[in-house]
Amino acid sequence: MKKRSGIWFLPTDLDHQHVSLEVESDGPKSILSRIGWDLVKALRAVPVPPSLPVRVYVWPPGGDLHVGRSPTFWVASNGGFVTAHVGIDYAFSLGGAWSGPHTFAPGNTQACGGDIVPGQPYRTSGLCRFAWGDCDELGLVLTPADTGPHGITIYSLRVPMNVLAVPNYAREQLEPRRTYVWHGNVRP
Repeated sequence: MKKRSGIWFLPTDLDHQHVSLEVESDGPKSILSRIGWDLVKALRAVPVPPSLPVRVYVWPPGGDLHVGRSPTFWVASNGGFVTAHVGIDYAFSLGGAWSGPHTFAPGNTQACGGDIVPGQPYRTSGLCRFAWGDCDELGLVLTPADTGPHGITIYSLRVPMNVLAVPNYAREQLEPRRTYVWHGNVRP
């Protein structure tokens, strides 16, 4: 328990329940302690809710694609953390002949209301990775370089966090049921 400006605080994280709890009172410390720990005990007795599904949402461009014209695929994620110890990331691979992909934030904002500006996709382990910054949505711009069948596959990945709450990409796992696949034909 902590005391600030005459008010007692009891902050607690219940990782398995996906809950952070903070009880505060300007009354006696003993009352706050009893109420706070009774709430913690009750929450720990509740069954653990399932983890949120990892999911990527994609709005592909409408109509035919043409060589040299750059369509935008809008890619949105459903949050940064599944639990306190697991994060979500997305990677993609391309089929066909595309020029280098790039991304931009909605409305060309700098950091989508946060501090971290999104970066451009980068390649690791044979996949292109999104650099989300503080954005939950990015425009993925791809330019077809040749005619014929083309495709994009966006993979959802669970990324464990280490004890310092830093993503451990070496231990990430693919969510096979949460993969988005787009196929199209590019015309001249």
